[in-house]
Amino acid sequence: MTGEKSNNVEREAADWQNEKNPYQMLWNMYENFSKYQNGRAALELVRRVYDLLPEEGREAFKIFEQYFYEKGNTKKEGNEKFEEALNRSIQAWQAIRLNNLDGFNPSIHASRALTRLDLFGDDHVYDQINFSNSMLDLIDGAGDARSHLNPQLIGQERELQSDIIHDVLKNPFENVFIDSEWLAFNDGMVPKIAQAIYDAGKFDEMPILADALEDAGCTNEEILNHCRKTGPHVRGCWVLDLILEK
Repeated sequence: MTGEKSNNVEREAADWQNEKNPYQMLWNMYENFSKYQNGRAALELVRRVYDLLPEEGREAFKIFEQYFYEKGNTKKEGNEKFEEALNRSIQAWQAIRLNNLDGFNPSIHASRALTRLDLFGDDHVYDQINFSNSMLDLIDGAGDARSHLNPQLIGQERELQSDIIHDVLKNPFENVFIDSEWLAFNDGMVPKIAQAIYDAGKFDEMPILADALEDAGCTNEEILNHCRKTGPHVRGCWVLDLILEK
């Protein structure tokens, strides 16, 4: 029985790692990750279409980003920040819809995706139905915005979206941890490199972090392979979060 359970876990881990369809990841996202973790994944999906947002939408995104990554000094301050961002995003979406009644504008789709971050506020209902509906609309909106001028790119866009989700949410079926000895090695070289990458957004330097982890004694293939993968890395990268304890 133990062997069968182990095989099932290994199969689920492989299925998650190899999944290239963001829609197929939603059930596991809801079941295995917190509202906050899923919120950051959703935010990074919207960041993909940041350049397509109207100015008001970009301002709303920046406030959402502060909420998810910096919060506020108090829960009340964080909630106020979230509601301000939500109101701005809705206003931006409504304004651009009124000015583009034919609907043929990628900014409409990008703005629609932005408004679906409403799910992740503390005072908003978060259950499986709402999560699925909001995330489906967010994924559709972001994908439609980016592939608007070339519908043939939609498959490529969906794969990029799944890569972003993988970057923010570590495999829920793998027991991965950061050893404190790796963090202490060589006067804290690993967290120093991780912090520099995080602060500057130089995610192309993640392979350097992998080398530092190896020097510190890390042999975990999931961690090392993640740092060296060619796909996108974003601010919420799960390896950086584990190292920096975010």
